[in-house]
Amino acid sequence: MGAPCTAVHADLRTDLKNGSPTTAASIHAPLTAAVLVFELSGDYPIVLPLLLATIVATSISRGLGSKSVYEAELNRKGLGWELTLEGRRLTSIE
Repeated sequence: MGAPCTAVHADLRTDLKNGSPTTAASIHAPLTAAVLVFELSGDYPIVLPLLLATIVATSISRGLGSKSVYEAELNRKGLGWELTLEGRRLTSIE
C-alpha cells in the first residue's frame, strides 16, 4: 500500500473544519455538526478546536437573531414550534 497524499489530506481537514461551524450556525446544532465532521475525519486533535468553532458560530448566529434552516422553513409554511414541558409541539402561526 502506498503512503497517503498528505496535501489532499490537509486540504480535506481544512474543508471539514470550515464546514462544521457553517453547518452548526445554519442548523443551530453545534454538537451534531462537530460529531458529524469528527466522524468523517477521524482526527482526534481537531476535536476541541472543532467544538469551540461550532459553539462560537452557533452563538453568533443565535445572537444575530437568525433562525435555523428548519425553523425558517416551518415559518415559511405558516407553522412554528411551541416549547412545552413534554417537548416541542408544532403550532400554527397566525
